[in-house]
Amino acid sequence: MTDDEFKRIKDLIEDTIAEYRCPPCEEDEWLTTKKICARLDTSEPTLRKMRRNGGIRYIRVGQSYRYQLP
Repeated sequence: MTDDEFKRIKDLIEDTIAEYRCPPCEEDEWLTTKKICARLDTSEPTLRKMRRNGGIRYIRVGQSYRYQLP
């Protein structure tokens, strides 16, 4: 692979990654499931119930969720 080919591939990867920014994640603190459970002193089933009932703000990132403190 030449340096020119390598640079083109690198540029393509960087451009693709730049398209998938997550602006809400950059504005506020979004916590993982484990971290929000620890902060709220609650279990994962209770957290799922809160999510279903609209009791907590969340976003889906891939196959996982991120939460904001109420």
